[in-house]
Amino acid sequence: MMKELDQSSYGKADHITYGTFLKVCENEMRQSEERSQLVDIIFRKCARDGQVGQFVLDQMRAMATRSELEELVGVHQSWKDLPEEWTCNVIEGKKQRRQFV
Repeated sequence: MMKELDQSSYGKADHITYGTFLKVCENEMRQSEERSQLVDIIFRKCARDGQVGQFVLDQMRAMATRSELEELVGVHQSWKDLPEEWTCNVIEGKKQRRQFV
């Protein structure tokens, strides 16, 4: 599904898109190896795209096991503490996002 979005004319995924996708995974998939692998892939792509914002971090905390969270995110308390390359394209807040549209 994320691959289709990347190739669509609707634009690139942002931190809201990634966070929402993680939320759907949490709500629609039971805890399993398949879900863990999907979360791993989505989070790594999100980080590579520089789109790890607070919403993504909150979704990861809600759905990942402690070990998965520590392996992928580390012990960061806020998205602002994450490596800059993970967050460089995040525009937090509706007002700021509207300015960039």
